[in-house]
Amino acid sequence: MKSYKQLIQDQLEKVKTTANQLTSSRQDDEKYTLELDSYTFQKLKSAADEGQTTVQAVVDHMIEQFLAQVSPEPAGHISDERKEQNPLLLLNGICGRGHY
Repeated sequence: MKSYKQLIQDQLEKVKTTANQLTSSRQDDEKYTLELDSYTFQKLKSAADEGQTTVQAVVDHMIEQFLAQVSPEPAGHISDERKEQNPLLLLNGICGRGHY
């Protein structure tokens, strides 16, 4: 009987440890730090000042652009920007020839 009780206590400790790790990792994900050399920071600061925004907003925008460039669009989906550049793609979508 004692071994069963010890097994339950061990399992409870594992659950507590896992829960603490998950909780602490979520907090770590919410706060992040990006280190930049001073030259790059000054360039970003100048761009932010020129655009009347913050360095954070500039960096966020750059990251979004990068991820959009490297992440392929879902198969069969064409962005509105691409449809505007090529009206035939829009026409195909209207005519039901594609899943656009």
